[in-house]
Amino acid sequence: MSRPNPVVWHPLSLDLPQARLAGEMAGEGKRLLLCLHGYLQVKEMWRVVFSEIPEGWQILTVDLPLFGKTEWHDQRKPLDKHFLDAFWQELQDRFPDKQIYLMGFSMGGKLAMCMQLRSPKPVPHVVLIAPDGIKSNFLHRVAMFSSWGKAVFRFFLGKPNFVLGLAQRVHQIGWIDSFLLRFVRINVSTSEQRNRISAFMHMYGGLRLRFTEISRYTQKHQNRWLILWGAKDTALPASQAPYFVEQVPHSQHYILPEGHMILEDNPTGVMELLQKHFFAAESAH
Repeated sequence: MSRPNPVVWHPLSLDLPQARLAGEMAGEGKRLLLCLHGYLQVKEMWRVVFSEIPEGWQILTVDLPLFGKTEWHDQRKPLDKHFLDAFWQELQDRFPDKQIYLMGFSMGGKLAMCMQLRSPKPVPHVVLIAPDGIKSNFLHRVAMFSSWGKAVFRFFLGKPNFVLGLAQRVHQIGWIDSFLLRFVRINVSTSEQRNRISAFMHMYGGLRLRFTEISRYTQKHQNRWLILWGAKDTALPASQAPYFVEQVPHSQHYILPEGHMILEDNPTGVMELLQKHFFAAESAH
């Protein structure tokens, strides 16, 4: 592997009809890796992973709508396929000579899969880290995607003390773990938090991903996938890996010992896998 370039991050913005995306870039090269963060995160989260950048690569990170410094022009309109198409158009206009790759963590992993399906041309290699959008915790699926689950979720948001007490009790009997209990606490304890998660569900709740489409797409275009899982992840568990392997050819899977927040808990381990199975593999092509 060539010696990495020193990391200097440069701010930029991507102007779409729906939003002005705040971003930053580092590195130089013909290969551009777009990194998409998870829920309650911002673009700077990727800096802990990219303390060094391989030669020949640029890293582009953005604040997704509702997070960081990104401006969403009409809060009444949710994120949809028109946003994804406009995102791709802006990327092509700004970086016409670059080969674009995708990487996403958690919610950003689901968005990366949706972007792959809307791409004007196949993305040759996609990296997913503890991705949403395949299978997930039962309560997560019900609250996000079923109509009755959304109605129940909104009802309980109006009763925060009951929700917090219930979460504590089911945690004590082992029905949810500490990660999910903390998730409840940081999303329903204050009115600001409840408004935030309501806005999130409105913005992203309609972004449905039919996983069979990913399978058919990959079989047609022969693009490659690298997926990293956390062994202790209870929200988006590593038990999904065999399902992904069965449904999607040309995919590599690696399980790290951490939980869901593997980027924060083990950035060195994540980067070692990226260097070996993504950057080196693509640079060899």
